[in-house]
Amino acid sequence: LRDAANEVARQLAQRDIDQRELLAAKEREAQKKAEEMTAGQAVETQERNVAQLEQETVDFTARRRSVDDEERPLLEQEIKLREQRDGLEAKESKLRNDFQNFTGRTARTGSPARTPQLGVMQKEIAPPLPVAVPAAVDPVAVAAATRSYIATSSVYDSPGLHAAAGHIPPASPGRPLY
Repeated sequence: LRDAANEVARQLAQRDIDQRELLAAKEREAQKKAEEMTAGQAVETQERNVAQLEQETVDFTARRRSVDDEERPLLEQEIKLREQRDGLEAKESKLRNDFQNFTGRTARTGSPARTPQLGVMQKEIAPPLPVAVPAAVDPVAVAAATRSYIATSSVYDSPGLHAAAGHIPPASPGRPLY
């Protein structure tokens, strides 16, 4: 009987140990389930955030593409305008250099300048205008004196020159009126 009582005491002690271990295992399992649940919720939250960021990226890309489509013609036009401006600046620079060369050559050497319309030297065409220049020059009076001088000069006998000077000669039967 003692053996049986020892055996029952040993089995009861073992059962208590097993129950404590079972409770501890259940607690660990419940804790792990809670951690898994928390981790699952965190994963779902992160997946929602990623999906939201992906949608924002798609929306941003669509807006950016739309803005690019609107800006592209403007940028192309700006490039064309800059090229035109650069071309005009180059032409202006060339004209300024040509003018400086022309004025420098005529002022330095005293050589007569060529008149583009006539293709002959101005000094060979007519003597200088006999006009006394007052302190304040009236451009209207100078223009009138120039027209009068050109109209009376035999060197300017071309109807085109009379018209350019503002004076149209009278029409004659064999001569066209310009």
